[in-house]
Amino acid sequence: MLRSGFIEQAGEVRTFAPGSVLLKRGTTSDSVMHVESGRVAMGVTGADGLTHQLGEVEGPFWLDATDAVLAQPSVVDAVAESEVRLRRTPLSKFRQSLTDLPPMVQMVLHDVAGV
Repeated sequence: MLRSGFIEQAGEVRTFAPGSVLLKRGTTSDSVMHVESGRVAMGVTGADGLTHQLGEVEGPFWLDATDAVLAQPSVVDAVAESEVRLRRTPLSKFRQSLTDLPPMVQMVLHDVAGV
């Protein structure tokens, strides 16, 4: 996860009810999601909802920053466990914020995302 303060957070803010699917495995997006508040379960969904939970996180945090840093699709599904307030930052703005970081920080961030 990335600390929320050093990346620009411009974009649409929405609130999602518990049970809302926020992220689907295998998908890519033109935005990156920052959960401002709320709890999100991460894992694998099936016909009956979240069938295999791998963990949970609570805002504030970047939900799919690793996917954006590595330019890869999501490897997990994410489902709101509580009401979630979420901001979508355009992928281009997020990536520009990353390129504004010192080169050594970019390298470490990329290495940590790939772990």
